Amino acid sequence: MKKTFGVLIIGIIGSIIASFIYDSIKDQPLLSTLETALLFLKNFIVLILSIKVSLWKILGIAVLLISAIKGYHFFQSRKTPKPPDYTSYVEDQFHSWVWKWDWKYDFQTESWVVTNLVPYCDDCLVRLIDRSNYLRANAECPNCKNRYSSAYDNYEYNDSILNLIYGKIENNEYAS
Repeated sequence: MKKTFGVLIIGIIGSIIASFIYDSIKDQPLLSTLETALLFLKNFIVLILSIKVSLWKILGIAVLLISAIKGYHFFQSRKTPKPPDYTSYVEDQFHSWVWKWDWKYDFQTESWVVTNLVPYCDDCLVRLIDRSNYLRANAECPNCKNRYSSAYDNYEYNDSILNLIYGKIENNEYAS
């Protein structure tokens, strides 16, 4: 930023000096280029100010500009922060099942949360199909046809697994 500003200042000063040299060579008034630029700027401002525009249009444009700037700053501040080390921890075995999941940044709680928590068959490592209903939790392996059910105590619940995942992270017992 400072370098650009310095180049700009040098350019302005250089053009004034060049204008002075040019004017002295041509026997014209001193700094005529600068005088012409200032006259153009004055005429442009007078032209802009002489245009008849309704006050509500000016206010509307001002509100739109301010809203656009605020929206830009809002979305810039909602960038996802750099993921912590534990977000590489995406698979583990709890009890008899292998579980896999993803991590997502939650802007409301301002923390990383587990998403897409999915169990895999403990025999063939294929994703289980959830066959649960309102009476019982059930899962089935589409490959080896193993069935897991809450009725037989071999069913694992997502809430329990979430607690185990977060517990391992809090105790720093996870393997990335």
